[in-house]
Amino acid sequence: MLIPSARLRDGVVVLTGRVVGRRPRSRPFVELAGRRHGCSDWVRIGQARLRRDGTFSVSAPAFTDVDIAVYRARVRLAPNRVSVTLPRVIELR
Repeated sequence: MLIPSARLRDGVVVLTGRVVGRRPRSRPFVELAGRRHGCSDWVRIGQARLRRDGTFSVSAPAFTDVDIAVYRARVRLAPNRVSVTLPRVIELR
């Protein structure tokens, strides 16, 4: 999975990307997970459907109580096949 764009726009975090390799036959959900601090647990904050061409755009409100947060996308392509992006740090203020 590739994430060419991870940005903050008007208080909303937007991750766009695409799944590379063998595409699933169904259209699974792409989950957006974030964490406020480096060592806290991942929290699912948004989701979107994977498009038929393998691209996606998922967004969620940004955390308001911190200056920097970490976000990542995750998609379950099959029961035993999960793809996760590398964490992306976004400055919120």
